[in-house]
Amino acid sequence: MSDLNRVCMTGRLTRDPEVRYLQSGSAVCDFGVAVGSTWFDKAKNQRMEECSFIDVTAFGRLAEVIGEYGAKGRQVALEGRLKQETWEDKSTGQKRSKLKVIADSLTLLGKHADSQEPKKEPEDYPGAPSTQGMGDEEVPF
Repeated sequence: MSDLNRVCMTGRLTRDPEVRYLQSGSAVCDFGVAVGSTWFDKAKNQRMEECSFIDVTAFGRLAEVIGEYGAKGRQVALEGRLKQETWEDKSTGQKRSKLKVIADSLTLLGKHADSQEPKKEPEDYPGAPSTQGMGDEEVPF
């Protein structure tokens, strides 16, 4: 039996995405996602909340899209795989490691949360197809 390494989550970006380019020209984007969960604790008779902060990396065109349209507070749904990174701490010499998600797909949800002015959507940019004036039956998606 083979292993399965898939992660699906919905959360909010904890910081603006950081895009950089490798020498090969391929884009790499690093960002964080806050994922919350709630449950009812019968012993305390109250609703409890917990939030996890996940580091995510995307590559290629996906990295460029996230860098262009993503912003701190934006809600996203993503799918990817777990990867464990290990390194040696230069100051202490100890080995360190952390799990992160390598994104395969991402969907931007809702509007930008931190801004009074709505964050531009992909269709707000020049060259994007316009759906203004079309009826529901004419929209191409």
